[in-house]
Amino acid sequence: MVVYLDILFFLNFGINYLLLRCVGRLGGKACFVPRLLLSAALGGVLSAVLFFAPAQGLWGLFIKALCCLLLCLTAFNVRSPGEALRLSLLLLSVTMAMGGGVMALTALSGSHRLWVRGGVPYVHLPIQSLLFSFGAAYVLLSLAFSARRGERRAAPARVKICVGGQWAEVHALRDTGNLLRDPMSQKRVMVVEKSCLVPLLSREERQALENLRGDNGPEVFERLRSRRFLLLPYQAVGQPGALLLAMKPDKMLVDGREEKEVLIGIAPGRISTPEGCQAILG
Repeated sequence: MVVYLDILFFLNFGINYLLLRCVGRLGGKACFVPRLLLSAALGGVLSAVLFFAPAQGLWGLFIKALCCLLLCLTAFNVRSPGEALRLSLLLLSVTMAMGGGVMALTALSGSHRLWVRGGVPYVHLPIQSLLFSFGAAYVLLSLAFSARRGERRAAPARVKICVGGQWAEVHALRDTGNLLRDPMSQKRVMVVEKSCLVPLLSREERQALENLRGDNGPEVFERLRSRRFLLLPYQAVGQPGALLLAMKPDKMLVDGREEKEVLIGIAPGRISTPEGCQAILG
């Protein structure tokens, strides 16, 4: 049987992209298309290598597990070894389920030239048929994961913050429920985990923010003694009249677009979102 390298790559590239989309949705991780495409392309290359140089036995299982881990680390913002393991096992589970889809695709196409070697599938189909099939599968997948139709969903965003010539990048969640505003300027407030702002701070500022908690914002503000920082009143469950420590960025880019009317609210602890983001943008 003649194996065409381009078909082998694009077949597994498309399968990997769909798998990673499923893992992101099921695992509650933010899905950034550039990272997913990069990870899927890496998976296509690894699939080609495993197809022509298959690993057998326990060594083969180890190699495949390592590939799953590498793809997850490339595609998602992984915060801990436990989360990396969870996503890798989820990718492995979804891959096993997707195997039935590949068999169905072969049966529907009328092709009996399915070849699986080293755990990597190869179906002799034209590139046009592959692109059409994966486009249809992507549409069906998007419809399947649309939990709330007609409503505006929270969506991830890539945010870059510049302060004093230093840049920091965070993964934010656009949330229409975040109505926090500066009462004076009416600027929106993006709440960011304290740890994400460390590259933007001086040594003195980092030392002052180390002791930041939810109830001592004014005390930390007095220690900072900088016009860049300010206190914002806000209301939350259990805190009807609290003050949030915030800072003014020199520049902010949201998905490549500059945002001039946004302040940075400093969250003392981790922000828990289903998408695994580090900030909440209203």
